[in-house]
Amino acid sequence: MRWWLFCVVCILGCPRFRGDSGEKVVGAIRANALHAKAMEVLDASAADEDPMVRGMALRKLIELRPSPDWAAWGQRATWDPEEWVQRQGVEAIAGHLPDSESVNQLRGVLERANVSPFVRCRAAMHLVQASSLGGEFHRSLLASVQEAAASTRQPQNRSPCWVVGAVLGDADMATRLAAMLADGEVPLDLMFVDDLGRSDLSDMVESIESGMEWFEEPMEIPMASVLFRLGSDLGEARMTTAFRDPMVEPGLEALDLLANVRTERTTRLIEVASRSTVEEVQLYARLILTSRGKGKWQWLDEAAQSNDRETRLWAAQFVGDAAEATWDLEELQADLSSNRGEDWQVANAVVDRLLGDSEWLVVAEAASSAMRMGVLSRERANKLEVLLLAEDAEVRVAIAAVLLNGSAPKTLTTPVEEETI
Repeated sequence: MRWWLFCVVCILGCPRFRGDSGEKVVGAIRANALHAKAMEVLDASAADEDPMVRGMALRKLIELRPSPDWAAWGQRATWDPEEWVQRQGVEAIAGHLPDSESVNQLRGVLERANVSPFVRCRAAMHLVQASSLGGEFHRSLLASVQEAAASTRQPQNRSPCWVVGAVLGDADMATRLAAMLADGEVPLDLMFVDDLGRSDLSDMVESIESGMEWFEEPMEIPMASVLFRLGSDLGEARMTTAFRDPMVEPGLEALDLLANVRTERTTRLIEVASRSTVEEVQLYARLILTSRGKGKWQWLDEAAQSNDRETRLWAAQFVGDAAEATWDLEELQADLSSNRGEDWQVANAVVDRLLGDSEWLVVAEAASSAMRMGVLSRERANKLEVLLLAEDAEVRVAIAAVLLNGSAPKTLTTPVEEETI
């Protein structure tokens, strides 16, 4: 069942990019020809006929902001005719909140009548979650959310706006949302799931619990994750049951939905999954825990040597997070003579192994992690150049983003002030 999660999980949990400096890191390739080649790949991909490729490339460009005209990429993504690309743009722009340009671009998405309510109200939720302005700003947001909900007659299409409206205090929207949840009528959309899960609308728990027997099968575990995030014991019990399911997929899906939720309560639930008797679920949970600084580097080392491609891909994705959770990477890069210990040697060995993997997507993810760790040397970066020509667009875009990030100038952002809204 996890195939249908792929696109939206990618949206909700893509790797973070950071610039690094210091001897032997990819910062040494500033002004190198690799920068121009990487930028050329991303530019071409951002104009690709395939919306999946376009969306991936525009997202990377918005995240990295490698040139002074970075705002134009946000406009291109959010004005793209394809909803997938619009969603990618909204997620990338939200990563720069609360700077004023990001606020203005997301407000523009919310107020545009020809955009899907799902995209419009996802932008609104990001603004609500990131903004401490309150008052008049929130009132103006609510008016736009109400208009977005009114733009469609289908209750399921209105539902993402009802979530935001309920958060902003609209009693009518809260009532409509509760009734829809109790009837088990929810859209098959993981952004809706994520927004409801982070809404803090604990008064929706009873309605969701009533609807659990009516939700379509693909939404059972996602809605259980919402219940868990809202504090429901039933939600926790349903997730725990998924971890024990011998069919494997329910447990992996449940962990997918928790992987980017960083709370102590979530970590404790993942610890439960790490003791599962289902081998794949246990392994995935252990790697997530290691990425939070709660596991063992041995688990990542073993995963990097696995014969299973997906396991090695997990290792490549999580090694950067694990390093950030274990060490102050900026401090390490500033003091190259410091004794980093045995775990650092293991981390570096994991990256080395994965950068030499036979699967290019694994290499691309490992390169992103190496960049964040500050261990992507000039030699390593130069070896990645061939992947800019990879047939797989996801690999090309990921590698181009890593190489571009090594030479991207730091863009200053301006925090939003109430009078600028």
